Amino acid sequence: MLEFIVPFIVYLLAFVVGSLLALLVVKQLYPASSEHEALADLARKGVN
Repeated sequence: MLEFIVPFIVYLLAFVVGSLLALLVVKQLYPASSEHEALADLARKGVN
């Protein structure tokens, strides 16, 4: 049973970490998906 659970948990962790990394990369490449988000980013950075 342990020979199934351990690799499953390792693959699950790798999937989660990879997904979060991909999300961060996408957010860096495409920071705003709408006008509202773009304006919110400007307000957050202190630019009016």
